[in-house]
Amino acid sequence: MTSNDDAEYLTIYELERTIVGTSSKDKRKTVLVNNIALFNTLENAEEAMRAYILEEKERVGEKLYYDGCLSYQICKRKVFCRPKVEIDVCTEWRSYTPDGVLT
Repeated sequence: MTSNDDAEYLTIYELERTIVGTSSKDKRKTVLVNNIALFNTLENAEEAMRAYILEEKERVGEKLYYDGCLSYQICKRKVFCRPKVEIDVCTEWRSYTPDGVLT
């Protein structure tokens, strides 16, 4: 990648949560990825994740929170300023426990 390529994209950090869902028909459990938000720095994404965890625990209670939440992920992505061939480029991926601890 040349220095000209660096000016062609911005870097964002996408915060996602992996949860367990249950269908209403047959009570079958499924794993779902819940996109939470996009951030301009890794630090902002991690800070928001910690705040989100506290809010969710308060909203649904700790037992339901831990029953449903499997993990969090922060994916570093390139957002291109012009059309490019690379459509969904994840250049770095980090996984966190339901408590927000890096694994």
